[in-house]
Amino acid sequence: MTRRRADTIIGGIIAILIMQLLCTAVVLRRQELDRIRTAPAGAEVHEGNPVPEWFTPPTAETLRAERRAATISDISNFMSALEMYRYDTGHYPSTRVGLSVLVRNVDGESDWKGPYLHAITEICQDPWGSEYTYTAPGRYGHPYLISSAGDGQPITSEQKEAR
Repeated sequence: MTRRRADTIIGGIIAILIMQLLCTAVVLRRQELDRIRTAPAGAEVHEGNPVPEWFTPPTAETLRAERRAATISDISNFMSALEMYRYDTGHYPSTRVGLSVLVRNVDGESDWKGPYLHAITEICQDPWGSEYTYTAPGRYGHPYLISSAGDGQPITSEQKEAR
């Protein structure tokens, strides 16, 4: 085996491990946001830690900011997984196949080496409960992801903050 091939294999393994860590972090963050979002005042937000009476529930602005941050994180993770898919197969998945190809080989791609998102079994919805919209190719030849972001300000993969 040549050194270049070994370096490529090691690089791929490292990329997969990083994706596993990122996906796990996203799942844990999403669970935390769900607990915060659904907790009424005075309820327990963190297991075993009751909320003190002086605690003010998160404001709508705080929840909006946290949802936007989670969406940006999701889009960034999807884009990284799409790059890994492209590295393995030589192309991005089609719009028809969509993001589901990141967790299972839905189109029978022979070079598929996924799953590319290890901590999840299905593509999740954005924090507002809407599906992520995937288009390939996007305006600049790269995949394009968008979250309708229930606050009326869509978040896209082309925004500087999502990269």
